[in-house]
Amino acid sequence: MLHDNELSVATWNVQGMGEADKVKALQNWLRGAGKKVRILALQELKAGEHNLEFQIRQVIPQAFTIIDYTQIDKGGTALIIHPSLKVRRSGVRGDGTVAWIEVETELGVIGVASVYGPREPDPKAELLEWLKMFNEGGKWLLMGDWNFVTEPIDSVGPSQLLHGGLLRKWRSLDQEWDLVDLRHCAGDKQGPFYTRQAKQGDRLDQARLDRVYANKQGLWLDAVVRVKHDGREVISDHIPVIVDTYLSARTQGKKKKRTLQTKMDVESLQDPIFREQVKSPWQEGWNMSDIPTVVWTLAWGKVQALYKERRNEMQRNKSKLEALKDSLDQYSKGNQLRKRSRGVPETGAGGEATGEIEQPSSKAQKPGDVDTRGGEEDDIMEEIFEFYRKLYAKEDLPPGHDEEEAIALQTLDKHVSEEENSHLEEHPVS
Repeated sequence: MLHDNELSVATWNVQGMGEADKVKALQNWLRGAGKKVRILALQELKAGEHNLEFQIRQVIPQAFTIIDYTQIDKGGTALIIHPSLKVRRSGVRGDGTVAWIEVETELGVIGVASVYGPREPDPKAELLEWLKMFNEGGKWLLMGDWNFVTEPIDSVGPSQLLHGGLLRKWRSLDQEWDLVDLRHCAGDKQGPFYTRQAKQGDRLDQARLDRVYANKQGLWLDAVVRVKHDGREVISDHIPVIVDTYLSARTQGKKKKRTLQTKMDVESLQDPIFREQVKSPWQEGWNMSDIPTVVWTLAWGKVQALYKERRNEMQRNKSKLEALKDSLDQYSKGNQLRKRSRGVPETGAGGEATGEIEQPSSKAQKPGDVDTRGGEEDDIMEEIFEFYRKLYAKEDLPPGHDEEEAIALQTLDKHVSEEENSHLEEHPVS
C-alpha cells in the first residue's frame, strides 16, 4: 500500500514485447530514470508475438500485471503495478485497446487506464464512445498512445489532428470526464515536446501522441511535479512519459502533513506569469544535473517558497481589502453625520427625501479657521479608490482570487459607487 502522497506513473508504446532484449531494456530503465515509477502502462504489445505474457511478467517479477491483447499482431495494452500498491480490481476492454486497474492507497482509491488508440476512424470512434461510457466517477488517470492529437502544434508531418465527428466525440469524452492534460499542469514542460518520431525518407515525422490525462481537472492532485520524457533506453520510436504527482493528502478524515506548504492548484499553474516564476527553479536544476533526486533537492525548496509567498501575498491583499472596507464603513457613517450637521435631507427608499432635517452645528466657525471636516475621510476615500482601481485591473496582485474575495470585490464595488457619488456631491468639481 502507498504510504506517502507521492505517486509516479509512466506510459510507453514499446512496439512489441516478444523480444528478450526489450525486457532487459525496460528493467534497466526502471532501475534508472524510471526508478520511482509505481504504475507502468504499455501499449502496442503486438500480442501475436511469442511468449508475450511471460515476457511482460519478467519486467517486475513480483508485480501485478494485467494485459488486454488479441490474437492479431498489432495493438495490445498492459499495466504493470509495483508490489507496494494493492490492486482493488482490474479489467480490460477485450480488444487490445484498454487495460485498467484501481489501486488502494492511504489517500483513497486511484484508477489508471492504459489506452491504445486505433488508427482507423471507425474503431477510434468506438473507443472514444466506450471510454465516455466507462466513466463511473472517482479519481482516474487515462494515459497511453492515443494515436491522435487535439492541437495542430502537437504534430509535424502527416496530420493526426482530430476533426469532424471524431473531434466531437473527443470533446464529449473530455466534457464527461472533465479531463486535463497533465503536461499543462506541471511546473515546467521538460524534455522534448514530441513523444514519437520516425524518419520517412528525408522527412522526420513527429507527434505528441503519448499523453496522460487526469479527470476532474486534476483537482484531486496536490501537485504535478514533473512531466518528463526520457528515451535513453531505445525500445521503439516512442519515448516514455513519466509523471510525478502528489495526491490529495487526506486520510480517515484527518489532514495529513503535506510535503507542499500550499496547494498547487491547476488555475495557478496555468497562469502565465506564475508559470514563469515556477519554471525557473526546475530549469536551473535540470541545467545542473539530469539526476532526478539532485534536481529535486535543488529546485523543490524554491518552488515551495514561491507558492508560500504567493499565498501570503494573497492573504496580505485580502487583509488590506478588509481593513479598507472597515475604513469605508466608518467613512459612510461619518458622511451621514456630516450631512445631518449641514441640514442635508436623508433619503429613504427610492431616493425620496424623508423630510427630516437636522439643525446645523451650534459650534460656529471663527474667522480665519480652516474647515478640516472630512479631510481625513477624503484621504481614506482616495486610498480606497486607488486600491480598488488596482484590484479591479489586477495590477500588482496575484491571479486566482477565491470566491470569498470575489464577493468582497462585489461588495466594495457597490460601496465605492455609492460613496463616490456622495463624495462628488460634497466636493463638486469646479
